[in-house]
Amino acid sequence: VDVTGREGGKNIKIKSSVTFPNLKEIYKIMPGANYISYPTGVSAASFSRVISKIKSYGVFPPEALNSEIRKEVLLELEGRGIVVSQQFSAL
Repeated sequence: VDVTGREGGKNIKIKSSVTFPNLKEIYKIMPGANYISYPTGVSAASFSRVISKIKSYGVFPPEALNSEIRKEVLLELEGRGIVVSQQFSAL
């Protein structure tokens, strides 16, 4: 995802990306899983672990959750080989 905008009076660009393990790595971790089922299942499991910590009601995209909950989910994803990275640059 590429986003451009303004922060602190300056134009910036933020690029977010997700890197998944390759199929060989996935099969070592969870035989029978593939490059679609593994990240889907791991993401769903990671978010389900924090549901009890969310004190608001409704449906929220991940970016609407508080930073501590987002960090917890991201750490769990990274612990399972799914890396979320961001690059910031000035325009």
